[in-house]
Amino acid sequence: MEAPSSADARGAGPTSRVLYERGGTIRRVVDDWFRRGHATPRVAMELGNAEATKKLVSAGLGLSVVSEIAARPEAKAGPWT
Repeated sequence: MEAPSSADARGAGPTSRVLYERGGTIRRVVDDWFRRGHATPRVAMELGNAEATKKLVSAGLGLSVVSEIAARPEAKAGPWT
């Protein structure tokens, strides 16, 4: 699993993040990505469920990173607004 470049972590801005709970692989990758980019995310909430995470992001609670598999249905449906 590869995260985006470190430069992107600083440019992610001050928006709150809805992240996976600590201890999982995706959370470790995301935390490492922020660390490499010398950025500290403002965490609004930590969840263990991708569907709940996507609903909170859709409701405007913040940004998140989910696996490609978790995002596949929405990606097939077209651009998010």
